[in-house]
Amino acid sequence: MGDSTRLGASTDAGTPVGAPIRWLVGAALCVVAAFFLGAGSGEHPALWLAGWVAGGFGTVGLIAWFTVADSRRRTDAWYVVRPAVSRVRTALIVLAAVSVIVNAWRFSDWVSRR
Repeated sequence: MGDSTRLGASTDAGTPVGAPIRWLVGAALCVVAAFFLGAGSGEHPALWLAGWVAGGFGTVGLIAWFTVADSRRRTDAWYVVRPAVSRVRTALIVLAAVSVIVNAWRFSDWVSRR
């Protein structure tokens, strides 16, 4: 099986190919986890650090994988462009930044009070 098949590219002429949504779903789950850890974890600094990692490295890493896989899929003549996917990607990047800020602020506030 070739590399393009693993990435979900078309193997038959005429088969539509879309964006690799699973990477965005994973990124969305990381953002939700980061917000939960940052806003709903009480006074647990280790959870704020975990939220910072999930929001920053987790979300951004999954979006990077999405971008690489999507770029490869776009080379297929049967790629189907969905503008909403691009908007979701952008929203996830913004939410990742906000989640990192929330977790970093909670941690730094806690450190400053010690």
